[in-house]
Amino acid sequence: QLYQYLDPYTFLYQADTRAIDQEDKYVGLGITVNQLPEGLLVVDINLNSAIDEYLYVGDLIVSVDGIYLAEVEFDERVPLIRGEVGEKKVIGIKRMGESHQFEFTLADINNESVTKKLFDNVGYLYINRFGPDTATKFNQELKSLENENITELIIDVRNDGGGYLDAVVAILRNFIVKNDPFLTIYNVKAENKRTYSPVLNEKKPYHITVLVNENSASASEVLAEALKQEGYDVFGTVTYGKDVYQAGYLIGQMYPDLFASDIVLNVTLGY
Repeated sequence: QLYQYLDPYTFLYQADTRAIDQEDKYVGLGITVNQLPEGLLVVDINLNSAIDEYLYVGDLIVSVDGIYLAEVEFDERVPLIRGEVGEKKVIGIKRMGESHQFEFTLADINNESVTKKLFDNVGYLYINRFGPDTATKFNQELKSLENENITELIIDVRNDGGGYLDAVVAILRNFIVKNDPFLTIYNVKAENKRTYSPVLNEKKPYHITVLVNENSASASEVLAEALKQEGYDVFGTVTYGKDVYQAGYLIGQMYPDLFASDIVLNVTLGY
């Protein structure tokens, strides 16, 4: 009942289980999902999985091995579609008002946070999350594309729900040359502000375009808006609209009598 007085970004979770902290590989189906009361909404299909022969963006997973997700706590749902390599899962879905059921075999899924492609002289970088190593990987792939003498760069953050602000700050410092800070965060409780400023003296020699959609949130929106203010193009649909940031506290270590040691409290700190 306490959660009804809090914002939707305040919740408890088990350490190292969130999408932004996933490693470059995981065992699963190869999909990105959003939580709905009825189940798990498929919002993206991993390019490295073969599940797109069966599941599509917009499908609603309503059951796993006969367990109806509407009757399961949110934090217990995703583990139901995880397991060991070779393990089979029977997934029930709803699609366009019709019910379907498929059996899938879990496999190792390549889960790089940054994917690179080159189309003639156009470089393409897809960021699926802003994780701990995303900025380093982005900079490596960007350098590789620049060595190909690209004349255009597309940065795709569609279906990227955000992640660590430090990661997006490090990425933006590749492109922004203004003297003014490109990001300010305000900590409500501490009543202080922190600003992030550019370090470059001149722009890149190529144009940049950012792709967004309704599932681009938080750090993705920071990236898109900062580059838009720098004069670059942003294309897509209206983004999620998340203008608050959170921090995680190991509440399990703070209150060992109430929580397991690896339980984290994700709580909103400011704007």
